[in-house]
Amino acid sequence: MLDKRKLLPEGCLIFFYLGAFGLAPAAIGQTYVFFDLPNTYYTYPLNINSNGAVTGFATFGGTRLAFIRDPAGTITTFSAGGGFTVPDSINDSGAITGTVGKHGFVRAPDGTITVFDPPASVNTLPQRINASGAIAGYYFDAQGNGHGFVRAPDGTITVILGPMGAGIFPRSINANGAIVGYYGSPSGTHGFLRDSAGNITTIDAPGALSTQAIGIDDNGAITGWYQQLQGMRFVGFERDPAGNITSFSPDFHTKPLSINTEGWTTGSTGGTLLGHGFVRSSSGTIVVFDAPGCLATHGMSINDQGVIAGWCDFGFRGRAFLRYP
Repeated sequence: MLDKRKLLPEGCLIFFYLGAFGLAPAAIGQTYVFFDLPNTYYTYPLNINSNGAVTGFATFGGTRLAFIRDPAGTITTFSAGGGFTVPDSINDSGAITGTVGKHGFVRAPDGTITVFDPPASVNTLPQRINASGAIAGYYFDAQGNGHGFVRAPDGTITVILGPMGAGIFPRSINANGAIVGYYGSPSGTHGFLRDSAGNITTIDAPGALSTQAIGIDDNGAITGWYQQLQGMRFVGFERDPAGNITSFSPDFHTKPLSINTEGWTTGSTGGTLLGHGFVRSSSGTIVVFDAPGCLATHGMSINDQGVIAGWCDFGFRGRAFLRYP
């Protein structure tokens, strides 16, 4: 049964971050809205659409509770079946994809849920759903090999093979059907771009030990991170539609997780325990931010209006936030 709760924004705060790394004067003050599911320890928003609807999950004890938060702040919890339900992505129509147990699912805007698996899958992991309802993700077979897939809106599933049979892991799909992710080979981990015709282009950042492409916008700009040969640090990158790669790293470890249609990215920098969120504009200006009162801040997703959904560590509790520009 669906459980709807209206959560009033507690702590709609104006916060000022005076960082020294590329701070834009127009981006000094932002509004933060915190929200939590009642009686839970951690609330993790994973994706936000352009209408401001957020999906993710909350935990209490050994239980995970999937949720949708609408733009007015009403939270609806749901389950896609037996096992943990983890909703990874929501499109602008409100369709959601993710995992339930070891299966994939898609939840239509009316709440209808369809569970699916590619042939031979023993663990299906959808990653993103695009505007038309196409889903990209990956799965593992009984031998532990990783394969990519794309599920069309009509339910047809196409398996994506990596170069020379390599294990391949799609992470995002845009409105045009272009897919990005990474694959493994004897020479390391490489990012890839698969166009709508099925052609795969390898993405390697200059001087990288390994490269992972994580997000792609509707114009073809790609974001992700790579590991340097020296220092073993993670560096963010953006690849423009022409194939030019720009690296950025405001702190020691930088991992972009999301890019919007304006080419703005968000993610985390500075590590996991005491890390910060960041937002990078299409012009390259970076603002590092910390949600008020938090020990660590993680930007998870940015929508086309520049609103960031993320979570922060309050010490033995993870709180969800929305950061409005």
